[in-house]
Amino acid sequence: MILLWFMIFVNLSTNKIVVFAWWEQFFCEHKNVETHFPTLLLQIYQKYWFSRAVVLNGPGWFTHLRVWCLALNSLGFLYPGKIKFFSVSKLDFFRTFFKADFLPSQWLIYLGQKRQWWLYDFTASTYQTVVFDNLDLQDIDCFIDEIYETDYQKMLHLGFENDQLVCSFWNQIKKLALDQFSAHFADEIFPDYMIEPTVTLKQ
Repeated sequence: MILLWFMIFVNLSTNKIVVFAWWEQFFCEHKNVETHFPTLLLQIYQKYWFSRAVVLNGPGWFTHLRVWCLALNSLGFLYPGKIKFFSVSKLDFFRTFFKADFLPSQWLIYLGQKRQWWLYDFTASTYQTVVFDNLDLQDIDCFIDEIYETDYQKMLHLGFENDQLVCSFWNQIKKLALDQFSAHFADEIFPDYMIEPTVTLKQ
């Protein structure tokens, strides 16, 4: 039996895709995302029979966004009318927590590349592309987007608990209900790349 309103949280916007389902976390690596994720998603669905998927959707690695959104939509096609999707971009996520007086105004945002990030200033509504390794993080009043297998003092951590989006930063935790975000539940989800792909043309 499908549990009414049971939700999972899928973070497509970090270096490893992670799915929060109840008290479990499921990870999917770069190297096997195209073959592993559709199978993993179906296993999670058949274990929890979730009816809602909250998705942190871009910017991030293009293959992650494309493959996972395709797999989520395919699952919705297999079980028509059973699953709704709530898609939140990282900018909307961070902006909402900033307006809740929880995050500083400057953000270092992971774009799916190890070196190139966005340094985004919410107050000025501007951003610049920066090389992460060249930054002196002590001189920047900002937070660092979550990436796995590393940790920085100013790195935030994202999660989902009791149907609320969770952000922890400098040992502080803030939870916000979904109705505080600009997104809404829909029958389909589309990858929110937010940047143009880099294409190399063969001569």
